Amino acid sequence: MMRAMASHRQPNFPPDINGLRAWAVLTVIFYHFGMPGFNGGFVGVDVFFVISGFLMTGLVVKGLERDQCGIKILDPTATLCRDGRCYGSQNGQPLYADDDHLSEFGNKLLVPMFRQVFEEL
Repeated sequence: MMRAMASHRQPNFPPDINGLRAWAVLTVIFYHFGMPGFNGGFVGVDVFFVISGFLMTGLVVKGLERDQCGIKILDPTATLCRDGRCYGSQNGQPLYADDDHLSEFGNKLLVPMFRQVFEEL
């Protein structure tokens, strides 16, 4: 069993990072079970995401260096903005439902951009 697990390890991947992630997860679990001394479960979540972000950033940077990243950055400004300025509406239709979400009209404007990306896959 250990041999099978060892064969899936990434070269140059420090195993102590998985240990840190495991501790972060355990702190959240202990917090939810109400164990004394673990009253800050959100800290475990923060630590887990920081470590995972560190690992993912490393993978993305290595992929970019090899030109094998597989990430496509979508820029909706050509669709949602005109003449170098971005407005909250087009043709009297609001682009945003609130501060964080596009309206149904705004979403429909972006469909061609996403369709192009999925056709390339």
